[in-house]
Amino acid sequence: MSKLTRRKFVKTTFAAGLAASILPTDRAIGANSDIRVAVVGFNSRGKGLISGFSALPGVRVAALCDADSAILNRVAGEFDKKTRTKTQRYTDVRKLLSNKDIDAVAFATPVHWNGYGTLLALDAGKDVYVEKPVCHTLQEGQLMLAAARKKKLIVQAGTQNRSDIGMIAAIPDIRAGKLGKIEFIHSYWNKPRGSIGKVSGPQTPPSTVNYDVYLGPAPKKPLMRKRFHYDWHWQWDFGAGEVCNLGNHQIDLARWTAGIDRLPDQVFMFGGRAYDDDGRTPNTVLTAFLYNDNIPIFWESRNLPAVPGKKGSDAVKGKTAAIYVKCEGGYFVGGRGGGSTYDTSGKLIKKYPGDGGRSHIANFIEAVRRRKHEGLRADIAVGRLSTAMCHLANISYKLGKVAAPEDNCYTKQIEAARVNPFFAKRWESMKAHLKINKVDTTKTPMLIGAPLQLDAKKEIFTGPDDIARKANALTRKEYRAPFTLPG
Repeated sequence: MSKLTRRKFVKTTFAAGLAASILPTDRAIGANSDIRVAVVGFNSRGKGLISGFSALPGVRVAALCDADSAILNRVAGEFDKKTRTKTQRYTDVRKLLSNKDIDAVAFATPVHWNGYGTLLALDAGKDVYVEKPVCHTLQEGQLMLAAARKKKLIVQAGTQNRSDIGMIAAIPDIRAGKLGKIEFIHSYWNKPRGSIGKVSGPQTPPSTVNYDVYLGPAPKKPLMRKRFHYDWHWQWDFGAGEVCNLGNHQIDLARWTAGIDRLPDQVFMFGGRAYDDDGRTPNTVLTAFLYNDNIPIFWESRNLPAVPGKKGSDAVKGKTAAIYVKCEGGYFVGGRGGGSTYDTSGKLIKKYPGDGGRSHIANFIEAVRRRKHEGLRADIAVGRLSTAMCHLANISYKLGKVAAPEDNCYTKQIEAARVNPFFAKRWESMKAHLKINKVDTTKTPMLIGAPLQLDAKKEIFTGPDDIARKANALTRKEYRAPFTLPG
């Protein structure tokens, strides 16, 4: 049966298909109605995707792909033994996408492959589940949304908090004004991470890695990091730093809670990398997303400990990772796993127990069966917007200056952000945090981010002209041949 025919089949037999994919059933699912999924990249989050998809009746993990054959064969071997099947294996996702028997592809790859791989998959007619951050540039996100709508394909972003039952219950109450008007939202995730070290020269990729495929659209430069896997997060060619990693979840929660469905009018980031190592992305930051007609959203991240030499990070309202929603009559603190509301004195009002968004994958499968993206909790239109906000913060940082008080446009942006008393306090707290950790800012300077102004509707940067020109250039990137954009 062809892919198109199968899709028509599952659409017309939705009632049976939905029961099979979401609810327990004694009825065996025929092979032709199975949704056949391929998972790409599973040294970390991808393992959870394999488990999540394979646990759903009517869904079959039919192929696995990883550029590292050692990881591929180990994980695929374990999966085959557990399921008593023989899963197809690939080290090159392009070959996987030529397989007409695959209905959907799930990506948990380095950031430079997430959006690009999704675009290739959409071009091949596949539905996609893509982990956050869903794209490496603003342009990629825009292209992903356009391709999904044009081809009528389903794309779910892996921001699982959108399916957390606690947040699903809490947000309507907050929006309904049960705590009064929202004044601001502070999103944060403080998690200690050590230095990734500093190599003395180019490194050799693991012999089991198809390095050309691993690089994909990224430029072919000397490999400059000790740990090949995971530490790509902290280098711009492959990752996008903590704001796009952990921050993507919290910023998405903040935007969802506020009911904001557009980019901000102004963005400003202050921070830097507190280690003199091979990492390039900042690990200590404070960011302001400012709207002319809505509440401000703040993002904060600290990778240094609260006390040097001890475990634990700085907490805000008792948590090291959450969103703090300040309202006129109280506040909410929570995120993944739910949260709680409090009155202005800090007395508990109500708890909203969560589940971590365990139904997020099932929600994707339901939309695949229905052939309607409207039922997705984190449709690509949602996912790419939250990821875009993270990229805006990074662009501000990339165009930042070590010392900018003499620059009028920078100073105005700082003043605009610090008008909010809470933001001003967090600014002072961050400086104290760096001092406690004895950060030598002469070696690892903190940057005053560029004052970015946007036309939110057109999603382009506006004045000052010199900053706007440089910022707009950073909304896209060059793709290494033959890994070029489809179409």
